[in-house]
Amino acid sequence: MTGVLVRLKLALLRNGLRRSVWQLVGLIFGVVYGLGFVAMAVIGLIAMRWLEPQLAHHVTMLVFPVITIGWVVLPMFLHGADNTVDPSRFALFGVRAGELLPGLLLGGLIGVPGICTMLVSFALVASWSTGVLPVLAAIVTAATGSVLCVLWSRTVLTWLSALLRRRRVRDIAVVAFLVLVLGGSLALQSITRMGEVSQDHLLGMLTTAGTVLGWTPFGWVWGLPGAVALGAWPEAAVRLLLTIVLVVGLSLLWRARLAIELTSPLDTADSGGTMRADSWTDRLLPATPAGAIAARGFRYWRRDPRYQVSGVALVLLPVFMVAVVLINDGGLGLAVWAPVLVAMLGGSSMAADVAYDNSAFALHLLSGVSGRDDRWGRALTYLWILVPMVLVMTLAAAAVSRDWTHVPASLAISAVLVLAGIGAGAVVGVHLPGKVAEPGASAFAASSSGNLQSMLGMGLVWLLTGMVSLPTLALVIGSLVGPVWLGWIALPVGVGTGLAALTIGVRTGGRRLDHRAPELLATVSTVG
Repeated sequence: MTGVLVRLKLALLRNGLRRSVWQLVGLIFGVVYGLGFVAMAVIGLIAMRWLEPQLAHHVTMLVFPVITIGWVVLPMFLHGADNTVDPSRFALFGVRAGELLPGLLLGGLIGVPGICTMLVSFALVASWSTGVLPVLAAIVTAATGSVLCVLWSRTVLTWLSALLRRRRVRDIAVVAFLVLVLGGSLALQSITRMGEVSQDHLLGMLTTAGTVLGWTPFGWVWGLPGAVALGAWPEAAVRLLLTIVLVVGLSLLWRARLAIELTSPLDTADSGGTMRADSWTDRLLPATPAGAIAARGFRYWRRDPRYQVSGVALVLLPVFMVAVVLINDGGLGLAVWAPVLVAMLGGSSMAADVAYDNSAFALHLLSGVSGRDDRWGRALTYLWILVPMVLVMTLAAAAVSRDWTHVPASLAISAVLVLAGIGAGAVVGVHLPGKVAEPGASAFAASSSGNLQSMLGMGLVWLLTGMVSLPTLALVIGSLVGPVWLGWIALPVGVGTGLAALTIGVRTGGRRLDHRAPELLATVSTVG
């Protein structure tokens, strides 16, 4: 069974590459990008060989427990990001948990995260190549630590699977992940600005943190090479014993929960409630195909975690931008321009809207929806969301920064970016929709091929939007270096050129969609 599961995982990866050239090209870019980080980590671990053994010991116990914790925490936030060889798919085959466990363990090491973890872990051999016994201890640590990363991840994720299948829990996890990432970035920037903290004091803080992490279950195995190199044999014996107990304990816990999952009825995710046909969106929108598409899109933004990720990110990005400026002593002068970032990113996201439909886009083809109605309906959804959002953010930023002078200029550039971005996305999205997470999967589960398509499509949308925005941008710059009243002239110019670009983009995109709707359906519904 172990060999079958490993071959199945490899077959899934291989077939995904054969299915699409984009998948192969995206994987190459992803591997090159990942290997760059791995190479830097390996070089740092090799250079650690010439550090004092005590310092190298603390660095090891600080870095590698964090990697292990990442294996535990990230799957909870990114539940469904890697659902290949999902154990729940074997529930109808009468397979026992003990037969599945070794194959699932090895399958967890097959992939970019597992391979990168093993490469970095075995670089510890070079870090502790100061004697035969430290080298042997480093080899044991690298192998056992890599296995423990997967064991921790699978055990925690399996025990929390019933909870994580609930839609509302996944929504909260997505928001928490974004807040954690942005908050962590701000914390790192704050630390770098702590000029009054001496290097000795900072080194002492890191040493204390490494000692604490090294004696948690996440760091027991990683402190073994340092203990052997320092001749702390009682510590090494305790760490080895605790590691053996941890491996056995996690394996038993994983196997117990896996047995329950394989013999319990499938627990489908909750739907999160019912939708009323007479909602206020239906009453406000026209009873046309475009109005129906707009109302459905608005519901998606309220209920679909994948859209909610974009919405939360758009709200947090201006706050993050202002916080970064404040951390770097830039003041609140740039706060009024922060919503421009929301306008640029929000409008351009129109290009990937069909990709969120996945195979459900076939309903448009079967019902005979015209390309023009499809484009206008989706454009109305984005206008409903982005226009009030940008307007409220701009006024709030002006109130916080007490800078009302540049509000017209900020609204002008935001208006043209939103309108022209939606228009450009209406055209580009027909040809380069990208590939987003499948419905019901993690909001971060897009494939490498989709990421590459999305980057190309986004770049083309920004290029077209930038060309349309040039007259408005020139007036805005003029209002900054010259008379302020140029910002009031830029506002109607931005709205006018944006509306023209939106109309042309929707009509052009609608004609192109009528011609290549089947090809677009095949692109967005391709698995992998």
